[in-house]
Amino acid sequence: MDARSRREPSHRRIGRWAVVVVLILALIGIWLLAVAPESFQAPNPSEHAAADAREHAAVRAPLAERRTAGLQGREDARRAPLTADVPDHDRVAPPPDAWRACFEGDAALAARLECLDRALAHDGVPNPEAVADALCTGAATPTFEGRTLGAVCVHLDSRAFWPWIARFQAACPSLRETCILLDAFRAARLADPAWAQRVLASMTAREMFDPERSDGPVQLLELFATDGDPVALHLVAEGGRGCLGGSARQIERAAAVALVVEKDAARRLEYMESLLRSTTLPGDVRLGSLCASFLALDRGAWPGGDCRPAFELLARVLDDPRFGKAAAATLTQATIDAPQCAELLRMLREHAQRVLDTH
Repeated sequence: MDARSRREPSHRRIGRWAVVVVLILALIGIWLLAVAPESFQAPNPSEHAAADAREHAAVRAPLAERRTAGLQGREDARRAPLTADVPDHDRVAPPPDAWRACFEGDAALAARLECLDRALAHDGVPNPEAVADALCTGAATPTFEGRTLGAVCVHLDSRAFWPWIARFQAACPSLRETCILLDAFRAARLADPAWAQRVLASMTAREMFDPERSDGPVQLLELFATDGDPVALHLVAEGGRGCLGGSARQIERAAAVALVVEKDAARRLEYMESLLRSTTLPGDVRLGSLCASFLALDRGAWPGGDCRPAFELLARVLDDPRFGKAAAATLTQATIDAPQCAELLRMLREHAQRVLDTH
């Protein structure tokens, strides 16, 4: 047999090579399954959705971060300008009463407000008695001091505003009957409207008519009631009748505010009649002088310019033991120009004198 006849058939050689290739591929497959099995798992639709959400969030995040960073940056710049861009080890905190320096000298209003904003942002708001001591002894106008007080108040937590302003008014009797509180709130509202809204939201009978406080919060109700705020209008009307408790000064202030903000003469008379009918007014409330002033001196309480309805109601005020003496003292000392009611006025003055003689 020759060499050609001894050669192995080609189809057998091809078969052996095929077996070798299959074995190699099988080994590779086993290795891949052992090392990275997750590569061969079926895709999960929820995972795709989560990945898409992460991708979208990654796109949106830089814009939100830039916006937040911008707002925070402006807030930081406004609230803490003394320490901006200064390394921690080089920062020097202002002294605890740094705000007092803002009242030294004759600084212009803008300079004082800027000084206060820096100092109070770092130290917080001092106690109201200290602020009153700095504000209520100066020679500036109440409007100037009111705007200064507003720059202090805007740093207060809105929940602390009412008790703080009550203590301030008690410590500042020289400005009690000025517009300082109203000017202060106007300035604070202009500086931070959101803060002002939070303060208004906390305006309750308990805050206004706490007998342990001054009548400062009630005095502020004039601003809100004049603006037509229904809560403020309710508080002054009911508070003036003594329906909400409170001290005599708070009740008297509420009644005065209710009359001031009411511009309709007929409704003013109705409100004063409701004061006479009220059974909840404490004995130490002195509304007689208030009623006499509005009825006899203020033509805004004379419907159609007719003084007779007001004078007739004033006669009833003189007869009320709660109000008569104070009303009589006001009436006998007042100069009243009412020629159309001259005879009625003469009778009222005689009545008032009899009330004073019996007391």
